[in-house]
Amino acid sequence: MPFGALTDLRFDPCYSIAPTWSRPLSFLAGLVVKGKLRYIAVAVGILVLILIALPFFISVNVFRPALERHLSLALGRKVEVGNLSLAILSGALAAETFSISEDPSFNKSPFLMARSLKVSVELWPLITSKNLKITGVTIENPEVILLRNRQAQWNFSTLATGASPPPTPATSPSGRSAAASGSASPEFTVAKLKLEKGRVTIGSAVADKRNVYDNVDLEATNLSLKSQFPVMLTGNLPGGGHFNAEGSVGPIHQGDSSLSPLDMKVTISGLDLSKQALWTLAQASRASWTSPTHYNPTTDSCAPREA
Repeated sequence: MPFGALTDLRFDPCYSIAPTWSRPLSFLAGLVVKGKLRYIAVAVGILVLILIALPFFISVNVFRPALERHLSLALGRKVEVGNLSLAILSGALAAETFSISEDPSFNKSPFLMARSLKVSVELWPLITSKNLKITGVTIENPEVILLRNRQAQWNFSTLATGASPPPTPATSPSGRSAAASGSASPEFTVAKLKLEKGRVTIGSAVADKRNVYDNVDLEATNLSLKSQFPVMLTGNLPGGGHFNAEGSVGPIHQGDSSLSPLDMKVTISGLDLSKQALWTLAQASRASWTSPTHYNPTTDSCAPREA
């Protein structure tokens, strides 16, 4: 190369003959990231294994007597809960069967029977201190029978009125029996109560004719026996048709649950008047299905006021 050509060379600041370190550094950074991801994956895998194995180490059936006692005191009826299992991912206790006894003045058949019961609980107190804190209750496929006797009293009139349930052998965590712990019912509150795909039979205790309502769903939030709480109720009417009720109920009357005030808006579609399903349903709540319904049994007649 001629010498003159070398004198024409110019220094380019964008070019460097120094070794390029960016590729090795990015390679090392990639290894560090992959290592961290591997540790995270291992930790997540161990956590999943612990959650899967945890139900086998926690015998949740020990909570069944306490759960039965708590519900029995709140409802004033004997409550029976089947074998319990723990579902970690959903944070719930699941029972194989569930039943609420009938008012003995009507019959000996259960007032409510269900195939399964799910009780949502706070997992950390349950795991660490075996403390059962209920946040929600879901009753699946319940069968409920609502009956009225000759004295115009309903079989749910004595439900959740503060009366003591029949004595049971269940004991409290402190070792005292239900009878020894006092007759006063505890304050029963739950964030959400749900009945799913239920069947409700309504009729007279002295007559054979009864109406059956299928696919009944009920959802009550912030439920308390001593205050008003919102309720949604849907279902199929006998012989066709569908009803949807939304409003509030409560507080529960301490002498007769059927006298508890309600404020509901009811929508009915596809009704077959020949089946007279509407009248029976109105009798069950002691209010006619004029929408919206505002009814307080302690001050109003059976005809609700128009809004």
